Amino acid sequence: MNFAYGWAFARPVRKVYYNLVITGLSIAVAFLIGTIEIVGLLSAELHIHGRFWDLIANFNINEASFIADLFRRCLDNRDRLLEARRRRDKVGGQRRVTGSNQGPT
Repeated sequence: MNFAYGWAFARPVRKVYYNLVITGLSIAVAFLIGTIEIVGLLSAELHIHGRFWDLIANFNINEASFIADLFRRCLDNRDRLLEARRRRDKVGGQRRVTGSNQGPT
């Protein structure tokens, strides 16, 4: 997140793009959650049954958000690990060769 903030606030035009993307993502998530809730309510009130309608009626938004948060954290940790490996492998601006193939001798 710090990288995103640093990137966005380095230039004034980037702030606009950053704010538009964050706002667009918020709108998309709100629309998705609202749609799921409305469809679930309609299926319960109108007594509509079927595979899709039963799935939506029994959908627990709290469990889904918990799983999505775990997935996001896994991706974030993976990115941090990859960045740490990239920094570790650089020596004096050049990439260090690892393994048995160390180049010509």
